[in-house]
Amino acid sequence: MLLKRTRRAPPTAPTPFLIETIRQLSAQKLTRDEIATRIGVSVSSVARWQRQYGIPAMSRSEGRMASRSRGADRRDNLGKFCPKDSGFRRNSASPRKGGA
Repeated sequence: MLLKRTRRAPPTAPTPFLIETIRQLSAQKLTRDEIATRIGVSVSSVARWQRQYGIPAMSRSEGRMASRSRGADRRDNLGKFCPKDSGFRRNSASPRKGGA
């Protein structure tokens, strides 16, 4: 059986509103992953549009530092949602396979 090769759809052009939103979120020092999640597109689309429209992106090291600090905020708030007596163990090491 012969398989027919299908064509991919051409990339969609972002609207001016979307570009301005990416500019504003980039100015707030959000990572590409966070921007993509907020506007509902893929990370590669955000990266491509930042390159095409000259929108500065955070470097990888800046992104790691920023997400770590935001992650620390989330971890600090974990106690509000998972009290100690709920049975949920915070900061526990996962058991390794093959014994102790």
